[in-house]
Amino acid sequence: MAKGASGKKLKMSNPMLTKTGKTRLGPLSLNQLKEMLEKSSRPKDKAKIQSRIKILEKRREHSGNFTDNLNAMADALNEVFVDELASK
Repeated sequence: MAKGASGKKLKMSNPMLTKTGKTRLGPLSLNQLKEMLEKSSRPKDKAKIQSRIKILEKRREHSGNFTDNLNAMADALNEVFVDELASK
């Protein structure tokens, strides 16, 4: 452990752990959460991990719809510009 100015041992903080030593689920990817779910044996932990997986899947689904909508709008604009150029 590291030592502070007074010579006492200091516990260095880990951004992936809470102050009680539990793993933070927020910064983990979907694959990491699925691996953790397989390894976990406590029902309480499994429930937390499953709820986090659902949140990430909804975000992925929503972002997919957003990009589809953007692509459709870009295609529509392309058609309008091509029609305008062809008519000139």
